[in-house]
Amino acid sequence: MVVNGHLAMISAHYSEPLTPVASRQRWSSRWTAEELVRIWAIFTIGPTLLAVALRHPLVGRRGESLRICIYARYSTEEQRTSSIDDQVRFCEKCLAEWGIENTRVDVVHDREMSGELRNRPGIDEVRNGIESHRWDLILCEDSSRLFRNETACGELVETAVDEDIRVICVNDFVDTAEPDWTDRLHEAQRVHSRDNYYTRSLKTRIEEARQAEKEAGNKLATMEERIHNC
Repeated sequence: MVVNGHLAMISAHYSEPLTPVASRQRWSSRWTAEELVRIWAIFTIGPTLLAVALRHPLVGRRGESLRICIYARYSTEEQRTSSIDDQVRFCEKCLAEWGIENTRVDVVHDREMSGELRNRPGIDEVRNGIESHRWDLILCEDSSRLFRNETACGELVETAVDEDIRVICVNDFVDTAEPDWTDRLHEAQRVHSRDNYYTRSLKTRIEEARQAEKEAGNKLATMEERIHNC
């Protein structure tokens, strides 16, 4: 179902790389049919609204409206001011697909801030909301929006779970109502951390190339000036 070039992401759920044959033999032990369909859709047509099927219902406490925090973030590398709105819209459509209607939604976000920062205005508000039992659910596009730091992300989600607040990171298939959520979060953060490493490396190479071009340009300008003054 998934082309060979994308097996690396699936392999993140196992301790060793998967070959096409091995992966076909082992997918069924960790992935539901709905999740496999979503993976196929992501790899073939990009991010999709095929929200992960919920095996545990989302309900408010004592029949009250479901209190939801949608968290969104984009970093300085992305430089897309529309990214926040895109993420919020994605989460809202997921809620619609799940048939969740009776809700009170708070949108919390951080603009142009790295996910490696432990303290950000938006994420600090999420922490405070967890401590005050402000929500029943924290929903985000994927766990890298919360943090690109496995330890910090794990601490935040574990604190929410301890306070009886459910956390769903849609594109990572992380749902704290599921028994294996810690494994999935760990594996997802490994993937996001690796992606962040490559992003930083690429950014460094681009900056070095620009600096080299600038220095070469300055040297050329100096030579032209000397020739002109001769």
